[in-house]
Amino acid sequence: RQLRIRIPEIGQGEFHGPPRPGRCPFEGEVPVQYSLGCGPCRKAFQQLQGKTLHAGFQRLGSRTEVSVNDDLSGGNDGQGKLFGRYAVPEVYSCRMLQIDTCTAGTIFFVQKMQSGKVKNAVGEIESGFQVQCGPAAETGIHINIEWKGRDMKTLIGTALEAGEDIDLFDDDYMRVVMNTKDYLVDLSTLEGEEEFESHVMPVILDKAKSWGDGKLYTVPYQVYTTGVWYDKAMFEEAGVTDVPTTWDEFLDVCQKVKDAGYNPITCNSDSVNLIYGFQLARYIGQDAVLDCFNNSNWANVPEAKKAAEDIATLVDNGYFSPNAPAQYPDGQNEIGFGESCMVLNASWIPNEILQNTGEEVDFGFFPWPSVEGGVDGAEASMVGAQGFGINKESDMQQEAFDFATMIATGDYDLEMASSVNSIPADTDNTEWPDAIAAAEPYFKEMTKAYDWAVGLETNPDFTPIINENVVKLIQGDITPDDFIAALAAAQ
Repeated sequence: RQLRIRIPEIGQGEFHGPPRPGRCPFEGEVPVQYSLGCGPCRKAFQQLQGKTLHAGFQRLGSRTEVSVNDDLSGGNDGQGKLFGRYAVPEVYSCRMLQIDTCTAGTIFFVQKMQSGKVKNAVGEIESGFQVQCGPAAETGIHINIEWKGRDMKTLIGTALEAGEDIDLFDDDYMRVVMNTKDYLVDLSTLEGEEEFESHVMPVILDKAKSWGDGKLYTVPYQVYTTGVWYDKAMFEEAGVTDVPTTWDEFLDVCQKVKDAGYNPITCNSDSVNLIYGFQLARYIGQDAVLDCFNNSNWANVPEAKKAAEDIATLVDNGYFSPNAPAQYPDGQNEIGFGESCMVLNASWIPNEILQNTGEEVDFGFFPWPSVEGGVDGAEASMVGAQGFGINKESDMQQEAFDFATMIATGDYDLEMASSVNSIPADTDNTEWPDAIAAAEPYFKEMTKAYDWAVGLETNPDFTPIINENVVKLIQGDITPDDFIAALAAAQ
């Protein structure tokens, strides 16, 4: 079997690194062999034979050899991309893939991607790819997919309001319900909803229904947990033998890692709200954080300033990377490049760093530490999932639901968890991938489920203001007093 690959000009599309000048040396039509090793992926792609794919090459590092007969199933170079083993040295791809033909009976499906790959009924596709007409072999229904990346959270509301032809979409499951519920189908009206609920983790199902006034409006999948991911080798080199459980112990670990020659902490600018949200919640709990957030009590809650002072201590002691907060994904990638040791983020971090840097870091995990006099500790964590929402204006609601639940349960869920190192969503799938296994014991002991950023991202108007000022705090551009004053004045 062969796919015809057309190489577009360098400079188009979406890049995770700086583009190189010039054109790809393989400009034009190039026949390449491909193989699909996994059963579900092979099944999903079996009807693509003979179609034309337009794609760019993906830079995978400083490889010096290029062969048009490379096995494109991935796996041997640590990238694991379906079309990803074909590489051109020092050339970045335009990252666009288009299947030419399209047929009637189509579901339009908008997918939010993490960096790296997500397996679904049309295979494993790199962030930034645009795919059309991947047939679902079991039903004969064809699916159009548009990959919108992390811009999904700012695009989907406008698209739904404008009446764009979207049957289902995905985003963080909380945002799906909180921000777009008025456009969604109550899933209890669809066949199979009760059976699907039996496969959803109770902590995820209860949260999703709480945002929907007792009704389920989203199909959760790709479950995540959140905490500090660290390079075990760096801890060992720094002489750290036990993970910290308190704030003072955490500061001690940071100093040891710094003395060993590494940046103790790194972060991305788009996730700094997690740091402030976690620290504040350790003092007062999520309900009080939300009260502070919703009622502009920043100046009246002493712990709000104390949490900012704690972050300022990390800054003053030089525990943050000098690049922090860096543009996504540059901050977290510093761990893969051996520069930084720890990052507070969700369980997609090990896979993203692997995909972005090609380095298989041996990750450890610990919950964000408790603080003296605080109310929460390791038992409280941000957990959540991606979630599919189904447009109530769609005339293929049942088909969209069947597609979404197929991905979120059974073999597809297990394949996805294995492929992208994520927590299985289906309660029948109990085995965690090795890359994130360190978080499993804490996940099982968790009794309090925080919302994403402990609720600091539930107001789309005010969230950017918090983000901007946490960035300034970490950069050392404002003091804790300035930080609280800015939040109080803005809200």
